[in-house]
Amino acid sequence: MTDNKPKQRDQSSRRRGEPADEQKYPAKPRSSGKGSGSGGGGGSAGDRCSALAIRTHLQSPNSVVLATLRVGSKLSLQLDSKGRISAMKGNAVAGPVLGKEVAQLVECMNKGHAYVARVVTLDGGYCVIDITST
Repeated sequence: MTDNKPKQRDQSSRRRGEPADEQKYPAKPRSSGKGSGSGGGGGSAGDRCSALAIRTHLQSPNSVVLATLRVGSKLSLQLDSKGRISAMKGNAVAGPVLGKEVAQLVECMNKGHAYVARVVTLDGGYCVIDITST
């Protein structure tokens, strides 16, 4: 008897046999915020912004800028008028920052919170960064 269920397609861009990004580069645990709480709702927006920590990778990174980076390199984050965030090395764009938590990052940056990115992995044209509050 054949199985009539449609086969799931691998929607990632990885090659066969390569581990998923989560296996190669485990996610950094998110901070739970400041102090301790006693059940019920989350902290204030300011606390959430201060505690925000994101691990992501640069999308379509600039290879010229990437060649100047090392693990531990510090990148500034720039928010443009269209709500896009770019990781910057000096005045040069290292690459755009995308991910599921970027909307919260944009919201916090619009409220005046500042963030910095640090390179945690460089693998050819692949660059993983940790974003934390300054």
